[in-house]
Amino acid sequence: MNTYKRNSFFIMEIKFTDAELETISAALDEYAYYDNEDLSEDELIGGIPVIDRIDSIQNKIEQLLTLNRG
Repeated sequence: MNTYKRNSFFIMEIKFTDAELETISAALDEYAYYDNEDLSEDELIGGIPVIDRIDSIQNKIEQLLTLNRG
């Protein structure tokens, strides 16, 4: 497994199958139910609202699926 260091974060290259990416995407749809606009920034993971994190991850999954399907 290749590891890259970018902006003090370690990013690992992981080869997910399309089915695995679609599974993650489906799980994120359910995770959206945990979004709570009343939480303060310090109560949020990374200070980022659930929906914003989900959107970011979903966009990356879509990019990967598009690349995988050519």
